[in-house]
Amino acid sequence: MFRKALLLAAAIAAATIPAHAQEDKFPSKTVRIIEPFSAGALTDTLARMYAEELTKRFNQPVVVENKPGSGGIPATQAMLSQADGYTYQMVSSGHAVNPTLFSKLPYDTLRDTAGVALVASSPTVVVVNPASGIRTLSELIAAAKAKQGGLNYGSAGIGSSTHLVAEYLRDEAKIAMVHVPYKGVQEAVTEVLAGRIDVAFPPIALALPQMKAGRVVGIAQTGPQRSALISDIPTVQEQGLKGFDYSIWYALIAPSKAPRAALERMAREIREIRDISARPAVREKMQQQGLVQNLLTLDEFDRYIRSEVDKQGRLVKASGAKAD
Repeated sequence: MFRKALLLAAAIAAATIPAHAQEDKFPSKTVRIIEPFSAGALTDTLARMYAEELTKRFNQPVVVENKPGSGGIPATQAMLSQADGYTYQMVSSGHAVNPTLFSKLPYDTLRDTAGVALVASSPTVVVVNPASGIRTLSELIAAAKAKQGGLNYGSAGIGSSTHLVAEYLRDEAKIAMVHVPYKGVQEAVTEVLAGRIDVAFPPIALALPQMKAGRVVGIAQTGPQRSALISDIPTVQEQGLKGFDYSIWYALIAPSKAPRAALERMAREIREIRDISARPAVREKMQQQGLVQNLLTLDEFDRYIRSEVDKQGRLVKASGAKAD
């Protein structure tokens, strides 16, 4: 009886430990960040950037594991299988596309995953072959209207951000365009360079080397403001399509069943890492990748994800895309 009373007292004491005290115990072992694309992707670059900084702050290893394929679904499943607060996933805005793109996901995006931190976004840039003679968005629109069947464009695959941004433009500009999916948007840019397709919509950092070399021409960027990396190229909005805004976002998520204290600690550390005055190196690395720093955490980020599921879902439905 006395032993049972001691155990009950210990349990009550543990339950009443302040949240910050429980949080301070995290992490006590290796933290994993699962990355749903191959090495070299922007999600991979970001995951490794933050893993390096978090390792220093936690005094525990933070490792990145690449698990590419199937729109990030296997990576999310792997993350959800470990809801102890030590397994996370770096995702792109495709995370908000999948609920509409796939008719039967093996999990519920909004119920089973939790937003930890939105960390960055990147507009895409509309690129064409220099020989096309197209130099402005209005010229692209005119070329699409003049060509039988419309222009063809390449993307990183059905439902990818580089597919949906093109469909967004097609719908807003009221033009015809034919989708040519590839395994990655890098391939689409190469095909534009070779003159085999008309246009592609890669992230700025990916297009920049080819643009600097004069192999492709950037005619518009899709974010709300001009990126400092290509400040001479006007936005789609500036060229007549008012309200046009499409950026690819990147974020850290976790299982919704993970301990709240661990998620709060992770969110707080990411906030401190991105503090410009404290970590200018992080800002510089992001700028080199054409990324704009953002920060939404926990509940506010969950609300953002919900709004993005609605927005991206509308674009998927308008495009007629389906992955299964």
